[in-house]
Amino acid sequence: MKTALQELIDEVIQLREKSQNVLNSPEKHHSYDIYKQKAVRNTCNKIIKKAKDLLEKEKFHITTAYLDGDSNGCGCYDYSTEEDAEKYYTKTFNQEEK
Repeated sequence: MKTALQELIDEVIQLREKSQNVLNSPEKHHSYDIYKQKAVRNTCNKIIKKAKDLLEKEKFHITTAYLDGDSNGCGCYDYSTEEDAEKYYTKTFNQEEK
């Protein structure tokens, strides 16, 4: 499973790759078309950077919600730790420790 931001990053990366493929194609393009494709690629890069910056904020909100709730679903409120919340996030959202 991926978070909404992780999905957004994947989608924007695909869009950027499509734009790059147009630029790399052997067909001739008008200079305005090249300008538009470069603008798309640059905008994609900015969106990806901002979304990656926001991943930590998203992670904080997810782990905080985990700690605030009944994290194991048993109804026994066994006081989860921050380490438990980190493990939950990593397991649920396929995040590797970096």
